[in-house]
Amino acid sequence: MGHQLGRFVHDGGALLGPNWARYKNTPFMELKEGQVFTLEPSLSVKGFGAIGIEEDVIVTKEGAKYISNLQKELWLVGQ
Repeated sequence: MGHQLGRFVHDGGALLGPNWARYKNTPFMELKEGQVFTLEPSLSVKGFGAIGIEEDVIVTKEGAKYISNLQKELWLVGQ
């Protein structure tokens, strides 16, 4: 999952996600060079908790390039 970034955190436009009715046509919009997205994979386990991460990328001619520092360790918040 992920969404486009711009002037606002959730800038509208294209969405990187599944073909669910609530997303309408946003997962099918063309990605263009220079667009910036945040990638937000997450996992929730009912009764246990959730984990998520965000990494920012820019669309290039070759694909996508990370523009944020990659998180390489997990942080435990509260218990």
